Amino acid sequence: MPWADEMRAAVTLGSVLPYRRTDSSAATRALALLPVVGGALGALASAVAWVVSPLGQLAGAAAGVLVLDLLGGRSTAGRTLGARLLVTAATATKIVAVGTLSGPARWVPLVLAPILGRWATVVQCYGPQPRGAAVSGQGMPRAGFREFGVSSVLALGTVLVLLEAVGLLVGLAAAVTAVGLRMVWHARPSGVPVDGARATGAIVEVVVTTLLAGLAAAVA
Repeated sequence: MPWADEMRAAVTLGSVLPYRRTDSSAATRALALLPVVGGALGALASAVAWVVSPLGQLAGAAAGVLVLDLLGGRSTAGRTLGARLLVTAATATKIVAVGTLSGPARWVPLVLAPILGRWATVVQCYGPQPRGAAVSGQGMPRAGFREFGVSSVLALGTVLVLLEAVGLLVGLAAAVTAVGLRMVWHARPSGVPVDGARATGAIVEVVVTTLLAGLAAAVA
């Protein structure tokens, strides 16, 4: 079934599961569903944070973020010492940011950050790619207008519905970060690698999480 192939490809593209580009058409269409994968991972992380929260606010935040990063493939994105240090710093930053939020508000960054992070991955894959990008399944699939449009409606629409006016600021921050990183990756002759796309999502997650924590502190 085509939809099952698309969802399976979306899960491998948006999680820790190894990505194998076997059906290029299914992988391309799957990009539209990446925000759904992010939302599912965020919901699971929120549930874990809620279960662990009786042990302490910071413990609940740590549990939620660690589950999100482990299942989302963030903890395996770094292959060099410097990259691993950056991944560790990003995880620690998110734990501290989520830990500043009270129980009911904690689910907001845990759910919205991975949604916007996966959408940022689609931004990397949209539009013209460098001439050497099609390297036997090494790079990410190229997103068309359908994939970009559907993922944008799912991700940005969810943020605007849940956060209303604040969602405009959060969505803008995610978009500016994603576009800036797109310029970096598209300077490479080989295009956007899978690890690079996941790194983009990880950076956007940090930006969104810290921004939401800062906004909550400002209005408290």
